[in-house]
Amino acid sequence: MFYRVLTSNESIRDDEKFVKKDEKTRLTLVSRKTLPEGDDALVNNVIIASDGTLYRYNISGEPVIIGKTKRSVRSLFRAQCRRTSAIDKQCAWRERKLAETEHTESIGYGAKLFGFGSRLYIDKENLTAYPYRLNRSGKANMPLAIIFPSAGATGNDNIKTLFDTSLILPVLARKNANILVPQPYRSINEGRSFDETKTEMTRYINSVVALADRVAEETHADRSRIYVLGVSLGGCCVWSALSSAPEKFACAVPLMGTTFEFLESGNCDCEPFKEVPIWMAHAANDGIVSIAHDDLAARKLTELNADFRYTRTEKYGHFLASRFLMKEKWCDWMFAQKKRDRSVRSAVTRSQTVNYVKALK
Repeated sequence: MFYRVLTSNESIRDDEKFVKKDEKTRLTLVSRKTLPEGDDALVNNVIIASDGTLYRYNISGEPVIIGKTKRSVRSLFRAQCRRTSAIDKQCAWRERKLAETEHTESIGYGAKLFGFGSRLYIDKENLTAYPYRLNRSGKANMPLAIIFPSAGATGNDNIKTLFDTSLILPVLARKNANILVPQPYRSINEGRSFDETKTEMTRYINSVVALADRVAEETHADRSRIYVLGVSLGGCCVWSALSSAPEKFACAVPLMGTTFEFLESGNCDCEPFKEVPIWMAHAANDGIVSIAHDDLAARKLTELNADFRYTRTEKYGHFLASRFLMKEKWCDWMFAQKKRDRSVRSAVTRSQTVNYVKALK
């Protein structure tokens, strides 16, 4: 038997049977006897098998195994209802904040912690609002580092982000850099639907890029040294930011990430950011975010003669990010980068620019 969760605007198909409905979120659990081998109407839908196997339908309408769980179907349905309820509450909070102001603005939001000020960015252009932390260098012409937190720090409390990035922030603080930590909201990671999640991610990334411009101006940061780093969901945000505004960044460090483009089509376009130095890392046995995107990105970046490094290991799973941050000299590498003339960078040979770090001890 196979199961699928329907959103409030979806109807039960003729080959599906009603199982359960949650009145609060309007989500419906349905069952089906067979797994469609090809169905364009199910693109991006997830189907759960009785044995816990999870399938997602790709852009061709074909089921692709994305993982396996030991949790029961009803337990997964209850968890989805809780997530949807939390997303609804956060979306309502954002709508209230957007209604409270007529123009895009940054306002005080909570207490300063560990030297990081707390602000709320209300972005009327991108129709979003989220808290962020900012540590000002105090000196002019210092770098600006944008740190995207992981999914464990989503919300609007503006506190979880500091603990989630605790392996990163102290290292950056010693460099006396300006540090921007925007808090992601849940719907950019687990929205009511795949398309909604993608739309929310686009709004968030476009807004953070606009916020970075504002922060760079306020702090008199060196715009030729704007760095971006993130782990897991944060790594996904880094890839999205690179695609959205590659001209903004001196370098990027996406760890354990992927892209919506890859999830939809199995492809990734590296051409827009081929001039941006990148150091990515991923473990082949990562059971949360597949390594497939980064392997493909490495091949394409090699073909483009791009300046990149790839730390790829067979072990450590999703915890590779922690080992990478503790053992690799990522910070020294990052702060050595500065936006250069494209003609100069393109003249650098591949043997000089491409580094594969095969394992971490």
